[in-house]
Amino acid sequence: MSISDGLESMYNGMRVVAIPMDKGGVGKTTCANLLAWFASSGYFPSVKKRVLGMDFDDQQNFSSLYLDMERVEGFYSRFPPIHPTFNPEDPEDVEWGGRSCSTDLYYGNPVEPYPTRLSNFEILPSDGLQIKSFEDAERTADQTLLEQITEKLAEWMREPDVQARYDMIILDCPPGKNLITAPILRACTDVILPTQMETFSIEGLLGVLADIKEANMNRRVPINIAGIVPNMVDYRLSMHKANLEALQSNPKTGPYVIKTALKSLSDFKLPATPIMTENASTLKKGSAAHRLALNFMDDICNSMYGESVCIPTKSKKTDKGRVA
Repeated sequence: MSISDGLESMYNGMRVVAIPMDKGGVGKTTCANLLAWFASSGYFPSVKKRVLGMDFDDQQNFSSLYLDMERVEGFYSRFPPIHPTFNPEDPEDVEWGGRSCSTDLYYGNPVEPYPTRLSNFEILPSDGLQIKSFEDAERTADQTLLEQITEKLAEWMREPDVQARYDMIILDCPPGKNLITAPILRACTDVILPTQMETFSIEGLLGVLADIKEANMNRRVPINIAGIVPNMVDYRLSMHKANLEALQSNPKTGPYVIKTALKSLSDFKLPATPIMTENASTLKKGSAAHRLALNFMDDICNSMYGESVCIPTKSKKTDKGRVA
């Protein structure tokens, strides 16, 4: 059985794409958001993918793009809103509480994804306080409990109803290596690794590659590195160009560096309010950012499915962000 066949068989064809990086601010949520929109909007092969986004980062940026997260006075973190299906007159719903988040599955709580403006995309937001309590538990848990937690995410992915409901699950990860990221590397089929062309960011990338190598020792099928994504590349800076060339020539990273380098374009910045409308993203078709996004998705799609995106850019211009 080939690696490609093995990845397809892990969850009955469902792909689980993680975006882990040791350093924050490298573009994890940007990549998660672009992948969610393009995959659920029919740009990927065969059909529109039914996509679930899971936010495991206590900064909650991915969650806030799609949900009106609630702030509570005295707390830094925001809380998931009341689920639209919650019925306060139903005793079971009252016991549940009406809120759901990504780490609920680690605690055995009900997991209820939220609908979004996109008909094929649902999201499980993060709960900052629950993530904090989860991190506190890591310091006191014994090894047996840690192993049980590590398997919980993969066990949930293997549930028939989850596989029947989704074609793709996207995991937006917190920075660093912890009790949350370990289950993600055990459960995912693919990873996307965005990195800035800065020294600390590249060092973090090398750390994640080492984590992936370690995780593969406990897996039947190795994780597919769908792409190392050069992000926020400023070609005016000699350091950025030199670091990009070093990534491409390094035998540990070169085979995975995608052809498309994302530049520091304002269109890629994530505002404080949701950017998605019912049928389109804020990326203006034909703009430089839109062409780069399509090229980026084409690279990722080829790595995951061996096919190009279904709707190629019509522009005949050569984008500077496309690297030969």
